Amino acid sequence: MKTVSEKYHEKYKIMDLPYTAYEPTESLKRRVIPYKKLVVPLRMRSVYWKYFGFPASDDGSIITKDKIVCILCKNQMIYNRNTSNLRMHLTSRHKNVMAKIDPSALIPTPKSLKPKKPKNAVHEASSSYEFGSMGIPRKSETKEVQMVVSEEGNEQDISNIAIIFPNDVVGEYSQNKEVAEPTESSEITDTVVNFIISDLIAPDVVDGKGFHCLMSNLSHKAVVIPNEKKLVNDIIPTMFNACKEQLYSSMQISSITNLSFSMEEWTCADSTKCISIYVHFSQNSEPSLNTRLLSTVSYTGNETSSYWSGILDRLLQEWLIDVNYVTAVIVSFNNDGLLRAIKAKNLITVPCFVFVIQQLCNEFCFHHYQVEPVIEKCRKLVKYLQDNRIEFRVENAGDASMDDDDDEENVDSPSLDRHNLWLTTYFMLKSLTRKKNAIDEAILNLDPELIHIVPTENEWKDIMDIVTLLEPLKTIVITLFEEKNSLISLLKPLVWKVNSSKFELNDKDSKLVQELKQQIRLTLKDAYEEQEVNNLTQIATILDPRFKNFVQQEGKTDIEATLTELLTNFVNSEGSTSPRNSFSEAERTPKKTSRISGINSLLGNICVHKPTMTLEDRIKGEVSHYQTECSALLEECPLDWWRHMSNKCPNLSRLAYRYHCVPAIITRTGNHSLLDYIKFHQKRSVLNVNIADALLFLHSNKSEL
Repeated sequence: MKTVSEKYHEKYKIMDLPYTAYEPTESLKRRVIPYKKLVVPLRMRSVYWKYFGFPASDDGSIITKDKIVCILCKNQMIYNRNTSNLRMHLTSRHKNVMAKIDPSALIPTPKSLKPKKPKNAVHEASSSYEFGSMGIPRKSETKEVQMVVSEEGNEQDISNIAIIFPNDVVGEYSQNKEVAEPTESSEITDTVVNFIISDLIAPDVVDGKGFHCLMSNLSHKAVVIPNEKKLVNDIIPTMFNACKEQLYSSMQISSITNLSFSMEEWTCADSTKCISIYVHFSQNSEPSLNTRLLSTVSYTGNETSSYWSGILDRLLQEWLIDVNYVTAVIVSFNNDGLLRAIKAKNLITVPCFVFVIQQLCNEFCFHHYQVEPVIEKCRKLVKYLQDNRIEFRVENAGDASMDDDDDEENVDSPSLDRHNLWLTTYFMLKSLTRKKNAIDEAILNLDPELIHIVPTENEWKDIMDIVTLLEPLKTIVITLFEEKNSLISLLKPLVWKVNSSKFELNDKDSKLVQELKQQIRLTLKDAYEEQEVNNLTQIATILDPRFKNFVQQEGKTDIEATLTELLTNFVNSEGSTSPRNSFSEAERTPKKTSRISGINSLLGNICVHKPTMTLEDRIKGEVSHYQTECSALLEECPLDWWRHMSNKCPNLSRLAYRYHCVPAIITRTGNHSLLDYIKFHQKRSVLNVNIADALLFLHSNKSEL
């Protein structure tokens, strides 16, 4: 059976003639040539060939090179061996496309040359492509690279896709609708979107030349690559709405009675301030504290408490959250209007421990009149080292005071800090102290005039004092991030540990260190001294089986009386629960018989039936049982411990879950290292405000579904 190409060449007697020498007749110019595909040879690299091709048969054989076909409107025209008519066609009929190629070409067209609207016009290409491996055209008999284009869509679709050609080669087009939507394209698109969400990358990365080069080198099949506009306006919002519905269904938050909120302030790429609102909840059947991001709200700083009350009301209504079940709100901001709105709902606000340390370091340590000039000099020094790519080996390897087991510190050259992350400043200073001798020698050898950016001996001493002073705080924060469930019950023991030993005043300390120690002690003490906060942290610590002995050692609280009163109030409002393996009164009472049994007649006078335990007796029994239980190991999770105790102390375990749903710091579900925390803050700070809410919601929640 003859192919379309053979039939065509046989009909017009041009089979043996080279295409470049053939002169078409007038009848041929008016004839519509049937074809299956559109093919462009590799040597034709003009940008206009992205929208035109030669008619070809199924096997890719070009039928004729005397006519070309526009892929946008399927109009056939004579090919004059140059791109003039291609350019003219795009200018007259596809101004939107031409405006992207060459805006200067859109000059007014004379009325006599204005083309008629094509009949049966087919719309512009959709986003299915095939890329060459490593940017090199693949070997084939026809030496063509195939690109599949759908006939569906409209002329605006091309503005929503990133058209990527390996080595700027335009290939073969197909009119076969079955091939127009290959399955591989959706998989590649999903992979790109998941890459953006998982790594929290700004969506404009897909428009970069480097990303296009990467995709052309890695992909071998037809793919769909959306551009930033398509991602921001279509794909990410659609995923955001779907994820929100799925999260709502999976959480069933309306049935959760143990939950808390946390709110964190941060700054977008355009310096817009945002508040991210998280919910933390625990369920009796799950020995873990779950965290979900509910919303991210941008604000200017001039909003009133009424505005924030409206935001909170809409959030509670959207997620069907009963405010009476919210134990507390962990805050990491200094927004007075939002604080007043939270307290107006009778909610307890507890400062995030990491936020307290951040404020402490910024206000009293890094901005101290004696320390701030030294840190600015260190930043100039680090910037000079980075600009000149000066690297050093790690010194003081055997110094016990400088531990080397932190991945964040094992770098060849110090890194600039971020002003809103105190730990980055700490690591910058520590890295400099470990390379002090090498820095002094290298800078002076390169340019003695740079001595003004190198700290003096006294300044080096101040830097070392700061590093040594903040070392315990760094260790505490790292431990909190690595802990699976960093609960609020840790706050009192941590503050006590810091004030009693880590920052105890010493006569051998310098005047600067003594002053800073005093400020740290007072700040940590005042942060949690408010009566409601103090009561909350005290009860949470009492209900943590790891710290029962700690509370008893303090001797300020009668644990038995406090727990009995709390549990009584809790049971009166929430109802009581009996142990799962206990029998009801009806089950324990023997069935009435018509006559007295023999055993009853023999021993009935010596057996006294004990009445059922009253609610008060059960409460006292649970409290007493908890006190006599051995303290849990520090490595144990209190949520898991109470899950195993729910049969022996059913009511007290419910009360414990109510207080153990509040975290000490704002973090995501599961274990996360300090390095993950720093990277997350760095990536989040480069997001634009228009995409921050949806992208952060998907990043934080998608993996949990």
